[in-house]
Amino acid sequence: MPRPPSLSADDRRRLCTRTVWRGDSSQDEDVAEVAAYAERARGRLAISVELVERLLAEHSGMPVLELGADPWHFTQLLLERGVVPVTGGLDSHADAERQRVTIAWADRRESVDQHLFDVERDRWPFADGTFGIVVCMEILEHLTVSPAHLLYETNRVLGPGGALLLTTPNALAAHKLAALLRGRTVHWAYSGHGVSGRHNREFTPDEVRLVLEEANFEVQLTLANLAGYEARERLARGLQRLAGLLPFAPARRRRDHIFAMARKSGPPRLSFPPSLYRSFSRERLRDRGVMLPDEPPGETSAEAAGDDRGRAAGRGGPSG
Repeated sequence: MPRPPSLSADDRRRLCTRTVWRGDSSQDEDVAEVAAYAERARGRLAISVELVERLLAEHSGMPVLELGADPWHFTQLLLERGVVPVTGGLDSHADAERQRVTIAWADRRESVDQHLFDVERDRWPFADGTFGIVVCMEILEHLTVSPAHLLYETNRVLGPGGALLLTTPNALAAHKLAALLRGRTVHWAYSGHGVSGRHNREFTPDEVRLVLEEANFEVQLTLANLAGYEARERLARGLQRLAGLLPFAPARRRRDHIFAMARKSGPPRLSFPPSLYRSFSRERLRDRGVMLPDEPPGETSAEAAGDDRGRAAGRGGPSG
């Protein structure tokens, strides 16, 4: 069995031997935590680099938006390839709307613009069609409200034919099946970094395809086992190997991670597939500060909430 792709030890060392400034202040990084993150992410980053290089070849010279860039490892890899991305997202209570982030490593020093906004709630501070590529890595599983707004805004800021690279853990991964068989939970522990520091909802491959297609993207999914995600227990390792070896769809669906290459195929569309929601209403979303870009002008909150409750009931909303 061939080994899965991985960043080399030199690559990982370079990603961790650096200094990061936000504005004029150096970012206080836990060196051990950053190194552990790079080690764990070495396979995911290697595959993501390969995929984004394909997109860069097709969209040469077009601006790139990288969402949720901190801890800046992928940003650094993009900079090494001559791409200076715009970064943004995930900072919903920042004192400023924008800051300069500078990374110094080896004999290089590069800066990127970091726009501070909440990817789930705010209208993103970019004009329609600004970017050729949007990179959305390891964000989907951290969302607390819905992927609908994020994908609507992603579509909006992409130009015609623009592409999204989205990566997320696979909720059906073999090592999670092994945990369930042993009577263990597959859900994440509480995080000292707060609600955004844990996985709040992981997605299956079919669910990733669903939300992307509903947002007007043509989708190509790849599932892969990852270097850095090797299971510790014998049962989990065995199931993981089978998922990586067997070409049949049921086995492939058990691989560690989902990589989606999605191309804009139509205008932005805000969609809430009933199978993914319960107790859904626009009024509740609005109360949480979520923008609803597809609301008809003049629609009242009561009408909107009632309309959605009726649609959910009529289409047989989720059970359980």
